[in-house]
Amino acid sequence: LGVLPAHNPPRSPLRHSIHEVNSLLAARAADARARFLDIGPAFLEPDGSVSPELMPDGCHLSSAGYALWAALMAPTLSELLKE
Repeated sequence: LGVLPAHNPPRSPLRHSIHEVNSLLAARAADARARFLDIGPAFLEPDGSVSPELMPDGCHLSSAGYALWAALMAPTLSELLKE
């Protein structure tokens, strides 16, 4: 899984670092024939800020955040379990 977005504002140095890490992880997964799933964008508001409903403190998931996290991973996990 990719590192989830954290904190506001959307253009913060931390967000840039998270984007860079996720890019490196995606490339590494492709080289290793591994699965990489970046679900982070689903946790953002249209303006790029972290959804307070899903991450009330800008970092940790709420119960709604964990429900979304599980729902987003479910299709990939189901596919992997069939393999």
